Amino acid sequence: QRHYSENRIVSLNVQREPANKLDFSFSLFTVSSQISRTTCVNVNQDGSILLWENLPENNQFQLDEESISFIIPKGGQYFIYSQVTFSCSRCNCEESFCCGKNTKDAKPVWQKIKYKAVGYPEPNDVIISFSSMNETKSLKSLYLARIMTFVKGDELLVYVSHPALVQADMRSTFFGAYFIS
Repeated sequence: QRHYSENRIVSLNVQREPANKLDFSFSLFTVSSQISRTTCVNVNQDGSILLWENLPENNQFQLDEESISFIIPKGGQYFIYSQVTFSCSRCNCEESFCCGKNTKDAKPVWQKIKYKAVGYPEPNDVIISFSSMNETKSLKSLYLARIMTFVKGDELLVYVSHPALVQADMRSTFFGAYFIS
C-alpha cells in the first residue's frame, strides 16, 4: 500500500484576439507524489540527533537501523521538510532553571537537517533554523523545507540544540520527504 498526496494545479491561459477581446482557457493538472512522514519518538544517545518512527503507510521509505536517519529510496528530486517544537514546560520553567539553563536570559534553540551522501562518513548541513526561548516564550516551533536532488541510499538526519526540550508528538515534531521527480 502506498500513500500518495494529490494536488491540483490550475493553469490559466490568456490570449488577446483582434478587437481587444480576451479568450480565457483553463487547464487542470493532477500531481501525485509519494510521501514519507515520520514522527519523533525520542533522542539518541549522543544527545543531539532525534529518533524517529515511520508511520505504517510509509512502506517504501525506510529509517536506518538506529532510527536516526531517513534513507532515500530512489534517486531524484525531493521536497524535504522538518518541524521541531521546543517546549520549556517539559523542564518546569516556573523555576529559574530549565534543563540546567537560566531561563531569565534568552536561550538559543536550533534545528538542522543534515545530508549524508552514499560513501561519505560525515553528514553535511543542508538547512538550519535558529530562534530563542525565554520565560515569556516557552514554546517555539522551527520549520525547515528545501528541494534537493539525492541518490538512492543517501541519508537525512535532524539535529537539535536542546533535545530535552523537544515536544515529541506527531503534531509538534515531524520529518519527511516528497518525491518530486
